[in-house]
Amino acid sequence: MMRILQQDPEVMKRMHDQLEKSRSDGGFHVPEGASTELTPELEELLQEQDPELLKMIKEGRSPHDEMPREQQGQPIPQDGQLEEGQVPQMLTRALDQVLSSAFDQDASEVPNATSTEALVACLPQESCSSFVSQTSAGLELLLKQKRKPARKGLLAIAEAVHALSEAAKVHCGNDARGASVLGDLAVRLVERLKEKAAFEYRRLKVFKVGHVDLRERLNVFVFVWKMCKEAEDARALGKALAELLMFHSKKASEPPSEDDDEL
Repeated sequence: MMRILQQDPEVMKRMHDQLEKSRSDGGFHVPEGASTELTPELEELLQEQDPELLKMIKEGRSPHDEMPREQQGQPIPQDGQLEEGQVPQMLTRALDQVLSSAFDQDASEVPNATSTEALVACLPQESCSSFVSQTSAGLELLLKQKRKPARKGLLAIAEAVHALSEAAKVHCGNDARGASVLGDLAVRLVERLKEKAAFEYRRLKVFKVGHVDLRERLNVFVFVWKMCKEAEDARALGKALAELLMFHSKKASEPPSEDDDEL
């Protein structure tokens, strides 16, 4: 996951800011659901700030595992999340990303083809509110780290993206040129997730839809959502969301790799 994050200066800047803040707060907390791949710099910081958490990550355990069972079903606490007023910024970057027909490039290489100001003016408030509430509910299910809630959680997120894309198409027209593409990508994931037999989940190891393992991409999306506080974070979230959907579509169109067959 760190490799993907490092390709987006917007995400890395916010991550750096939160690491700096954690020093003054007296502790560092890895967002639950994040990947356990560590850069040397992050490992050094964890060793200094919270060696027990570092040990837990290296052993492949989640902080969720250490919670009393009666607390594991409670809503996941979040440091931040996308706000209703930030949805146009998020959608702007998501639409630009899908229009680029590529992913994993630096953020600076993504064309700025969509106007945030235009989306602010045309997107209905209720559509933005619904997207945030449905995605938040999906994430709570997702992070229960159990098979059935995990599938339903990602399904809720994909359906929320499709609904937002439809609203953008209807109300924004040419100001949201990538809305049809984004919506189609979301529908493809929705349809696959509705096939219960096509979903494979092993906690902390595998999150497959068909033969496509989305775990790393999903971790990036969750990570950015949980630290989303400013407009720059919302744009980074849009990029992560679009790349998750683009990755699924691309890999689903390809035959399974030999590594997939071995799992």
